Amino acid sequence: MHQVSFAKAEYRNKRRKTRREMFLERMESLVPWQLLEAKIEPFYPKAGYPLRVMLRIHCMQLFYNLSDPAMEDSLYEIESMRHFAGLTLTDRIPDETTILNFRHLLEQHQLGRRLFEEINNHLKNLGMLLREGSIVDATIVGLGCWAHVRRKFIDAQKATGKGKRSRADTAIHLIGKLYKTEKQIRHLPAEEKTRIRQERAKPQLEKLKTWLDKNLPQVPPKSTLGKALHYLAGQWKRLTIYIEDGRLEIDNNGIERSIRPFAVGRKNWLFANSQAGAKASAALYSLIETAKLHGHEPYRYLRQVFTELPKAQSVEEIERLLPWNLACISDE
Repeated sequence: MHQVSFAKAEYRNKRRKTRREMFLERMESLVPWQLLEAKIEPFYPKAGYPLRVMLRIHCMQLFYNLSDPAMEDSLYEIESMRHFAGLTLTDRIPDETTILNFRHLLEQHQLGRRLFEEINNHLKNLGMLLREGSIVDATIVGLGCWAHVRRKFIDAQKATGKGKRSRADTAIHLIGKLYKTEKQIRHLPAEEKTRIRQERAKPQLEKLKTWLDKNLPQVPPKSTLGKALHYLAGQWKRLTIYIEDGRLEIDNNGIERSIRPFAVGRKNWLFANSQAGAKASAALYSLIETAKLHGHEPYRYLRQVFTELPKAQSVEEIERLLPWNLACISDE
């Protein structure tokens, strides 16, 4: 009979999950683990701990900024971390030297930083950003949408009546300044966008926050304006993340535009013949929209991918065909 440790039994029977447990569960489902393992596998020795175990341990070090000895201690002390790594107390826990050697292996083949960037690139397509945390915590932050905020204040403006000026007009004016900055930097590199947002958008956000804090207690919460103000306050942390990373957008209008064809034709997608067919269709739609996002004309992009893909002999060669790695094909 299989014995279960006290720590394992306690973990299974808990009624409330901790923030760490919820975070690690999300990472287990969101991170493209097979893709990351495929990058490392050619360099990983056959003997020793399974690659999937060491990769998850390494990622937890990134998430929580843990040293090698602290990571070893955490695996002994924290059941949720062992569970995430696929270990139990009855298993042989990797020691700090093993953890160090794995990190050196990644650095030796220039894979260390690339793994974290690969995770963030994947999460970016889901509207999320992973921050490297402190020893205490790491977070996935969902991005807010300023277009949704603006629409709520436009609704409040309409409810005020024609010719009457209200607090909603002030909010729309301040949000408009954020969009003016975005229009001016639309075609700049991500690093330059980050710098300009810090210089121009950040002061505007501070001004808007001061205005919000002043007006929020003065407006009935169930009024149209009150609902707009409370929505802005509740979303504030998510709404301000975009100024920290030039790769992020101020709103999700681009995503909404890209899914509009599928929303309009949703009845056509009800019958995909099989679950595998539905997954294949979803993968193809995602590839096409990602290609468009990176400036590719879909037909030319797919034609090049389907021409070059049969020739690919390694994961690296396949990755060169991803939309963000392939140079845009010029018009013929």
